Amino acid sequence: MDGYQMARKGRTGPAPGMPLRAMQKLESASTKAMEPLKVMNMVQKLDLITVYYNSKEYGQYLKTFWTRCEKTMEEIGIIKEAATSPY
Repeated sequence: MDGYQMARKGRTGPAPGMPLRAMQKLESASTKAMEPLKVMNMVQKLDLITVYYNSKEYGQYLKTFWTRCEKTMEEIGIIKEAATSPY
């Protein structure tokens, strides 16, 4: 895959307040971008795990993830309470 010689670990999603039509267009393009055999072969070669959420599912995932992380960090004493709210 020319121009993609790196791996990225992280979470990305639509910007808050993004118009619904623009978000739907990005969701569709992201789904289609993962379809080509060349892309899937590279994903397997790099031993990557891909997870796709639409914007609604991603929002729900982030709320759950935030809650788990916050609880874990409080339990092991890294934080006393979260500095910011996720939503």
